[in-house]
Amino acid sequence: MVELEDALLTVRTRPELDAFLKAVLTPGEVSKFRRRWEMFQRALAGEPQRSIQFEMDAGIATVTRSVNAIREHGDIVRSILRRISPEAGLLPRPESDGKTLG
Repeated sequence: MVELEDALLTVRTRPELDAFLKAVLTPGEVSKFRRRWEMFQRALAGEPQRSIQFEMDAGIATVTRSVNAIREHGDIVRSILRRISPEAGLLPRPESDGKTLG
């Protein structure tokens, strides 16, 4: 059996990735995944949790889970963002005030 991670590593183009995601995920799952990615980026940019909640019309628990995930795994997210966009590499490291990550 081929692992999901190995399958993802073989994707070579954006259209191929889009087709793969549509094949293995429901439209709702793709949408949730995209929203979570946006929350990660907003949190890393220092946007307060309440602002993310209201701007994205999301529950505070959802935003908090995303922020907690960034606190635990933010280095890999930053690394991937740097590969996509050099300016994204300038995202701040998390602070410990509990309200924002930047």
